[in-house]
Amino acid sequence: MDDWKPFPDGILPEEITTSDDERVVYICFREASEVRTIERWEVEHCCRKSIKVGKINGFRIELTPRTSIDSALFPKDLSPEEIHHRIAQLSRARAIHLRSNQEPETLKAPVPPSPFVNTNIYITKISIGSTQFSPYLIVDTGSDDTWLQCEGCTSCFPIKGGSFPVKESKTYRGLACLCSYDWKYKEGSGTKGVLSSESFTFPGDKNTSLTFANVTFGCGYDNQNVSFGGYMGSDNIIAGVFGLGAGQRSILRQLEPETNLHFSYCLRLYPTTDGSNTTYLRFGPDAQIKGDNKRKVQTIKLNPSLPGYFVNVTGISVEGKRLEIDPALFQLKQGGSGGFAIDSGVGPTLLVPEAYEVLKLEILEFYLARGFHPVKVLHVPYDLCYAITPAANADASVFFPSMVIHFEGADLFLDDTAVMGFVAPQLFCLIFLPTHPSGPNLLGAFQQENQRFLFDVGKSTVSFVSETCNEQE
Repeated sequence: MDDWKPFPDGILPEEITTSDDERVVYICFREASEVRTIERWEVEHCCRKSIKVGKINGFRIELTPRTSIDSALFPKDLSPEEIHHRIAQLSRARAIHLRSNQEPETLKAPVPPSPFVNTNIYITKISIGSTQFSPYLIVDTGSDDTWLQCEGCTSCFPIKGGSFPVKESKTYRGLACLCSYDWKYKEGSGTKGVLSSESFTFPGDKNTSLTFANVTFGCGYDNQNVSFGGYMGSDNIIAGVFGLGAGQRSILRQLEPETNLHFSYCLRLYPTTDGSNTTYLRFGPDAQIKGDNKRKVQTIKLNPSLPGYFVNVTGISVEGKRLEIDPALFQLKQGGSGGFAIDSGVGPTLLVPEAYEVLKLEILEFYLARGFHPVKVLHVPYDLCYAITPAANADASVFFPSMVIHFEGADLFLDDTAVMGFVAPQLFCLIFLPTHPSGPNLLGAFQQENQRFLFDVGKSTVSFVSETCNEQE
């Protein structure tokens, strides 16, 4: 690609001025094979190109829960208990992956290679190239990198429908300024290949679509130990990762004039297996959030120095009672470990054990006061469950306690079914899980249901308001 040019010495990308109808795409490197964030001493490794753009009203992509379409991991004959069990496995694996990213390399013990653990529970479908290749990609708010497996790979994972046919696409280009990449994951897996550009097509409004040329992504040819949940085989439908982090390489940044560094979503009840809880991830002007006299939009700060979307959590209340949880359990530690992130990639919220045990004891006492005793159930990932029969109460939701997550400067009132959830027809459980003592704590998709979230990466804020999510959202 001859139109990709190096930055002039001494000029940073953010110092380049553009007009309203022009955007500058830039990719920065350290050494010959690793992409990373921009620092002043790395300017000589940056490439740029200018692209003419028109005004758009935003765009959106579908957020599809894997339970409804990923038959390799969630076959239709799974019981509700087994579905929750597999979601919990995915969530724990993701927590391990995120914790590993927080640990300095010098503190890590050597571990044998294990499958790549991008186990997020939402996927999306995007059309790529002139052939309109339409793979499913994992939606990862904790990663900046978008990549997919390409035809001709020497180390490959199986994909139903095949890998991206680069030779057939007339719009595919490899970046000539510095073309190779090597993205390693902390679990001993990784992807190597060609840093490339291609057209990406997203759905617009009113049954339209929007195509963006020259989107940078990784075309993977050497994909070592890659798995998206431990059930890889010929039925695997996932071809790679759609990186939605806040860093310079993410789609959010690459399409900044169109995204305005904004995205929003409103998650529906999870899980179901019929596709009825598919929702949309909206970008740019299409990413809106509105409240009213009864529903106040609240805004809190994000920590811009971390991958993912970390926030300041100060406590948890149940039925109006502030739990005796040390706020330090939710804070970032010296060295960058711990903290509390909003992460739709996990199902249930994960709390460090010391905080989880306080919450569990409070829920136990809540139900004991109402004559309910916990039951032990096999094949369920949660350790506090209760049995109920329809004759006992026609509306079991009256037994669900209220809960508030306290942020610094705001309060998130959880939906009734976001604390206790039915994992079988007459069995409901506390749908939280304990995680490693060093964290991080993760606010999962189950606890985000029926809430509109708007992330503003430019201002390093996230806003939220209660909303009844429906299929049009």
